[in-house]
Amino acid sequence: MSTVQKTALGCSLFLAMCTLGYGQTNLPRDSSSTTLTTSTTTATPQPAPTAAPRIAFSSIGVDVNLSLFLFSPGIEVATPVTRKSNVRAGFNAFIYDKTFHNDTNQYGGRIDFKTFQAHYDYFPFGGGFHVSGGLLAYFGDPLTATISGPSFKLNGQKYYPANNVSAITGTGKISFDTVSPTITIGYGNIVSRKPNKHFTVPVEFGVAFQGSPKARLSFANAVLCTNADVPPTDPSCQSPTTGATLLTNIAAEQNKLNNDLSIIKAYPIFSVGFGYKF
Repeated sequence: MSTVQKTALGCSLFLAMCTLGYGQTNLPRDSSSTTLTTSTTTATPQPAPTAAPRIAFSSIGVDVNLSLFLFSPGIEVATPVTRKSNVRAGFNAFIYDKTFHNDTNQYGGRIDFKTFQAHYDYFPFGGGFHVSGGLLAYFGDPLTATISGPSFKLNGQKYYPANNVSAITGTGKISFDTVSPTITIGYGNIVSRKPNKHFTVPVEFGVAFQGSPKARLSFANAVLCTNADVPPTDPSCQSPTTGATLLTNIAAEQNKLNNDLSIIKAYPIFSVGFGYKF
């Protein structure tokens, strides 16, 4: 075989091999062996979380009430703090004048109850029933009296004015703790959590622990005498500010008044009202 023939045969074999290789590379491949399957999970968009409705101080309720113990009118304002609690504050006023007697003494008395109250109401079942703790504060002196008459008994001893004046005059007052704790239970929520409920008739009763009464008697006379119709210089006359025996009897009379009124050191609370939520 000549050199030309050998060369032609080699070129033919080379071309045949190239054609075979090209055909194999273009054959369809088995997808089970050649295809890479990628599992892609598409996240479903989630809605933005809805904010819980605001409760604290979200509404205001007003209540006009009547204290059934003294028939004193009052007004209260309340607002929610949590889902089951409110804060509430109010004012009550009652004035009543009456003449009364104690140990044969006559007093021109005045009941002047002006109070500010603040409460924290807890609704354990989420309805109208509530238990409340709070404070009650007095404005001024709740019980005052004027003293005027031809004589006045102190600790069992009768006193008279000196003959240069016509009567014994003075004042009395009874006070309690300026601020007192209270505890009450009741039914009705003037800031109801129900959106469409606006009117409420709240009822409440409990007690204010206002402490023991503190009586004080003061006399305008320069002297008080154990004998009638005597001059101020008589030995039976003493000053209500410096006379030892007279001061002892004044203190004893004050203690008697305190004992007589000790029953009201726990002041009853009983009220009914009409409330509206804005």
